[in-house]
Amino acid sequence: MEEKPPQVPAFKESLTRSKFDDRFMVLDEELVRIKMGKLFEFEKDDRYIVRKVAPSMMPREETDLFAAAAGTKRLFRELQEKYNISIPIEVVIAQDENSPRKSDMFVMVERIHPADQHLLTPEEQLFSEKEYFVIWNSIVSYYEDRVKNGGDFLEDLGDKGQYVFGKKSGDLENHWHFIDGDPFYSNDREYLLEVVEGLYDELENLEKENGSNYTPLVNRCEILKEALVDQLESKK
Repeated sequence: MEEKPPQVPAFKESLTRSKFDDRFMVLDEELVRIKMGKLFEFEKDDRYIVRKVAPSMMPREETDLFAAAAGTKRLFRELQEKYNISIPIEVVIAQDENSPRKSDMFVMVERIHPADQHLLTPEEQLFSEKEYFVIWNSIVSYYEDRVKNGGDFLEDLGDKGQYVFGKKSGDLENHWHFIDGDPFYSNDREYLLEVVEGLYDELENLEKENGSNYTPLVNRCEILKEALVDQLESKK
């Protein structure tokens, strides 16, 4: 049975299931469409995709809903202000009248209209490539700072599928945006090593796709892995 869309008086507008909620899976050797019941939109405002955060999606070391929302906001804001990565995401606490809980966390992602790469001018293509490299350079810097200084870290930054080149409503130019609103963060050093190892693999793929421009980032990430291994070994 399909889950009802949340009823959230604080939003002042009803939610309906988003077309982006569909997933395709192979069942009995047939490709079928599955309604996930996780992504929603406002009935009269298609600028946002709204995700209700399930308890299983809470940050690893955080069980308090309000603390998790505050931590997610803080880390998203830091990523945008300190590392210059666009995050068109809002995190809110509100009550879903269909939920047994008094409060729920909702993540609102502003919809990005992807650019058609085939229609970009040479200048726009060059801008896209340069900005994309700057993002990955910032991601490496982000994890370098976490390895050096500790603290909470976002887990999903090293997945290129989380970035879209396009425009928000009202934008005149295309830019790269981080669009993963899942509140996944941690402060576990062993898990940080797993995250950095995943980033290293992604950077190696980018190096193969885009050339030696990414080699310095691969090298920095390798040094980062070694530093983390040394830190973990010293604590045993």
